[in-house]
Amino acid sequence: MKMRLKIPEGYRIYKKENEIELKKVPDEFKNDCGNYISLIKRKDEYNAVVVKHKIKCPHCGRFSSMYFPENYEDVNNEPIRSGKEVEDWLNSKREVLKNTAVMMSVGKFLNYSDEYHCYKCGKVSSKSDNFCEVIIETTETELTVKRNLKTLGEIAGINWTTGELLIAFPLYEQLIFDFSSGIVRVELVSGNDVVSKDVTNNEVNFEGDLLVSLISKNKILKRMLVKIFEKITKQKVLFDVSELNFHKFVNLTFFQGFPKSFYDAIPFKDGTNILDGSFKKIVYELRTPEQAMDLLKESTLPDCKSIRKIFTEKSGLFFYIKECEMLNDFFEDVNLLCGILKREDVYQFLVKIHYYNIKSFLEDFKTVATKKMLVGISKKINTMTFYALEYCTLSDYAKKREQEKWFLSEKERGDDRSYKESFVEPELSMPMHPVPQNAGVTVLGRYTFKWLRTKSDYTKASENLENCLGTWSASSSPVVVVFSGEIMVAAIEIEKDKVVQARGQRNKEISENSDLYKTICKWCAMQKISIDSSAVLTRMYDDIPDELPF
Repeated sequence: MKMRLKIPEGYRIYKKENEIELKKVPDEFKNDCGNYISLIKRKDEYNAVVVKHKIKCPHCGRFSSMYFPENYEDVNNEPIRSGKEVEDWLNSKREVLKNTAVMMSVGKFLNYSDEYHCYKCGKVSSKSDNFCEVIIETTETELTVKRNLKTLGEIAGINWTTGELLIAFPLYEQLIFDFSSGIVRVELVSGNDVVSKDVTNNEVNFEGDLLVSLISKNKILKRMLVKIFEKITKQKVLFDVSELNFHKFVNLTFFQGFPKSFYDAIPFKDGTNILDGSFKKIVYELRTPEQAMDLLKESTLPDCKSIRKIFTEKSGLFFYIKECEMLNDFFEDVNLLCGILKREDVYQFLVKIHYYNIKSFLEDFKTVATKKMLVGISKKINTMTFYALEYCTLSDYAKKREQEKWFLSEKERGDDRSYKESFVEPELSMPMHPVPQNAGVTVLGRYTFKWLRTKSDYTKASENLENCLGTWSASSSPVVVVFSGEIMVAAIEIEKDKVVQARGQRNKEISENSDLYKTICKWCAMQKISIDSSAVLTRMYDDIPDELPF
């Protein structure tokens, strides 16, 4: 199957001018049609000229007004807010309006000579009358999205390849999503000459690439791709279109049919889309949920309903089956294991167990552990993990000294060693905070609100805002970031149903008189979240307790 889609490269302005009867002018304001009116001009005693302007977003394809729709005003700056008021205004000014030079201007003109922030999808675009033709081709197992490169400028804008290519037109850049192998490739094709690069799990420079940008931003194209993905894979794409970008499509090509939480748990190197090398072997056994469940059945974990339910609800645990097996062998109690795996911060200590060998501690402590000790450790598993890591670095003599303390009370131990300071956190992305069920992307005017979900999200937000979000842990409160167009401008920390901190870039205060603050208040009202004007975003958290786990 082959399809062609013409996509505008920038926003376009559409103008329409109609002559109507003067008495029908108020009807123009019905059903939101007045949002597009830019000018009403009296032509004669019985007729008027109505001018409308629309601006079309190239990303979502929806129209919006070039004017503030809520503020209708005449030449004397008298507010006109409804059709009835327009009629009254026309009647009261009838004699004056006989002069055709007098006109009513609706709203305040927005300057779109440079960038347009779509208040419906939140994307930014520049003005352009050019179109990009995207060609979509599908087979039973592949999807190809390509565009024709027509100028040397377009060719020079390709940054992902340094390979030599014989330039001959027609020249295509194309992305191939291979669902049978899970691999995504990007190619430059010129006749029989091809330069190809594997995108999956590789650092590829797509900065300024129009094709990748369209896949990430254009809702019309994304909706079409979602339908194709679902048809080829026979799996439902659970992401909202506003949440999808190019890298999400790459992940959906390799991992097919998993719930949204699974994709947040993919163990990428923090701040990147590259899989950590230590997980490469297991990921090929997790292509589909069916394969993942087979892997669970083959493991040494208890084959019971409670374990299967946890792995189904928290499917990112499939990446850490070996670590879960290790914990199961240590506790030998399915109820204790389930209690651990249900914890919100489960990934935080599973990652540490994955990277650092704590086998010697588990073996040594198992020889003396009582049921009461194991129950205590299961409740303080994160602290135990830090202690185990430190224990495994000790000499045999020092280990024996530690073992003598295991039967002492906390007061009798008198241990003041700060084992947490010598530990280096693995630089790996992982799920952070559970977010509300309806926590999607919200667009209000020129601002877009997005919940942070993974450690990589927090790392990137910290880099963009130049604040301490990179130090956030799973025990810290969730954070929502605010974009103005493509630029991240603020972060909001939410504790339960209350905003406790809100700060702009570099932790700058947000003025209560600013549009940003007013929009944040509007978003909070929509989410039923209270906001305190004194909220700041400067706290840092440290969730590691000083006490030992037993």
